Amino acid sequence: MADKTETTVGNPAENHYLETLAAKLLEQETSKEVQAIRLKILERIASESDVKPSRIPAPKNITEIGGYFNLMMKMKKEAAKEAEKEAAKKVKEEQKVFQDMLNQTLTSILGLPVQPPNV
Repeated sequence: MADKTETTVGNPAENHYLETLAAKLLEQETSKEVQAIRLKILERIASESDVKPSRIPAPKNITEIGGYFNLMMKMKKEAAKEAEKEAAKKVKEEQKVFQDMLNQTLTSILGLPVQPPNV
Protein backbone atom coordinates (compact mmCIF):
# COMPACT_ATOMS: atom_id res chain seq x y z
CA MET A 1 0.00 0.00 0.00
CA ALA A 2 1.21 3.46 -0.83
CA ASP A 3 1.64 5.83 2.07
CA LYS A 4 -0.28 9.08 1.59
CA THR A 5 1.61 12.11 2.85
CA GLU A 6 0.47 15.66 2.57
CA THR A 7 3.12 18.19 1.59
CA THR A 8 2.87 21.93 1.34
CA VAL A 9 5.30 24.15 -0.46
CA GLY A 10 5.93 27.68 0.73
CA ASN A 11 3.43 29.78 2.58
CA PRO A 12 -0.34 29.76 2.07
CA ALA A 13 -0.25 32.97 0.01
CA GLU A 14 2.12 31.35 -2.49
CA ASN A 15 -0.04 28.23 -2.62
CA HIS A 16 -3.13 30.35 -3.30
CA TYR A 17 -1.25 32.18 -6.05
CA LEU A 18 -0.22 28.89 -7.66
CA GLU A 19 -3.77 27.53 -7.45
CA THR A 20 -5.13 30.70 -9.06
CA LEU A 21 -2.50 30.57 -11.77
CA ALA A 22 -3.27 26.91 -12.52
CA ALA A 23 -6.99 27.67 -12.66
CA LYS A 24 -6.41 30.52 -15.12
CA LEU A 25 -4.24 28.32 -17.32
CA LEU A 26 -6.89 25.60 -17.36
CA GLU A 27 -9.57 28.17 -18.24
CA GLN A 28 -7.59 29.41 -21.23
CA GLU A 29 -7.07 25.98 -22.77
CA THR A 30 -9.69 24.87 -25.28
CA SER A 31 -8.56 21.34 -26.12
CA LYS A 32 -10.92 18.50 -25.24
CA GLU A 33 -8.30 16.85 -23.00
CA VAL A 34 -7.87 19.96 -20.85
CA GLN A 35 -11.63 20.48 -20.71
CA ALA A 36 -12.04 16.89 -19.48
CA ILE A 37 -9.34 17.42 -16.84
CA ARG A 38 -10.99 20.67 -15.73
CA LEU A 39 -14.36 18.92 -15.47
CA LYS A 40 -12.81 16.14 -13.33
CA ILE A 41 -11.19 18.72 -11.05
CA LEU A 42 -14.48 20.60 -10.62
CA GLU A 43 -16.35 17.35 -9.91
CA ARG A 44 -13.78 16.39 -7.29
CA ILE A 45 -13.98 19.81 -5.65
CA ALA A 46 -17.78 19.61 -5.61
CA SER A 47 -17.81 16.11 -4.13
CA GLU A 48 -15.20 16.86 -1.44
CA SER A 49 -16.49 20.27 -0.37
CA ASP A 50 -18.52 20.59 2.79
CA VAL A 51 -21.90 22.20 2.45
CA LYS A 52 -22.91 23.96 5.63
CA PRO A 53 -26.62 24.11 6.31
CA SER A 54 -28.29 27.47 6.78
CA ARG A 55 -28.94 28.66 10.30
CA ILE A 56 -32.33 29.89 9.16
CA PRO A 57 -34.88 27.20 8.29
CA ALA A 58 -36.18 27.16 4.72
CA PRO A 59 -39.42 29.12 4.32
CA LYS A 60 -42.58 27.02 4.05
CA ASN A 61 -44.64 29.58 2.16
CA ILE A 62 -44.67 33.10 0.72
CA THR A 63 -45.70 34.60 4.06
CA GLU A 64 -42.52 33.37 5.72
CA ILE A 65 -40.45 34.80 2.86
CA GLY A 66 -42.12 38.17 3.47
CA GLY A 67 -41.38 37.82 7.18
CA TYR A 68 -37.69 37.18 6.50
CA PHE A 69 -37.62 40.15 4.13
CA ASN A 70 -39.27 42.43 6.71
CA LEU A 71 -36.83 41.23 9.38
CA MET A 72 -33.85 42.02 7.17
CA MET A 73 -35.22 45.47 6.33
CA LYS A 74 -35.82 46.19 10.03
CA MET A 75 -32.26 45.14 10.86
CA LYS A 76 -30.94 47.38 8.06
CA LYS A 77 -32.88 50.38 9.41
CA GLU A 78 -31.65 49.75 12.95
CA ALA A 79 -28.06 49.53 11.73
CA ALA A 80 -28.49 52.80 9.82
CA LYS A 81 -29.92 54.52 12.93
CA GLU A 82 -27.01 53.25 15.03
CA ALA A 83 -24.49 54.49 12.46
CA GLU A 84 -26.25 57.86 12.40
CA LYS A 85 -26.07 58.13 16.20
CA GLU A 86 -22.36 57.28 16.16
CA ALA A 87 -21.72 59.90 13.45
CA ALA A 88 -23.64 62.56 15.41
CA LYS A 89 -21.68 61.72 18.56
CA LYS A 90 -18.40 62.01 16.66
CA VAL A 91 -19.41 65.38 15.18
CA LYS A 92 -20.31 66.66 18.66
CA GLU A 93 -16.91 65.59 20.01
CA GLU A 94 -15.11 67.26 17.09
CA GLN A 95 -17.11 70.47 17.62
CA LYS A 96 -16.16 70.47 21.31
CA VAL A 97 -12.47 70.02 20.48
CA PHE A 98 -12.67 72.81 17.90
CA GLN A 99 -14.43 75.13 20.36
CA ASP A 100 -11.77 74.43 23.01
CA MET A 101 -9.01 75.20 20.49
CA LEU A 102 -10.77 78.40 19.46
CA ASN A 103 -11.18 79.50 23.09
CA GLN A 104 -7.50 78.85 23.82
CA THR A 105 -6.38 80.70 20.68
CA LEU A 106 -8.53 83.75 21.46
CA THR A 107 -7.40 83.72 25.08
CA SER A 108 -3.79 83.62 23.95
CA ILE A 109 -4.27 86.42 21.39
CA LEU A 110 -6.01 88.66 23.94
CA GLY A 111 -3.35 87.96 26.58
CA LEU A 112 -5.81 86.50 29.08
CA PRO A 113 -4.80 83.76 31.50
CA VAL A 114 -5.07 80.35 29.82
CA GLN A 115 -7.35 77.84 31.45
CA PRO A 116 -7.02 74.14 30.68
CA PRO A 117 -9.99 72.69 28.75
CA ASN A 118 -12.65 70.87 30.73
CA VAL A 119 -12.29 67.16 30.23
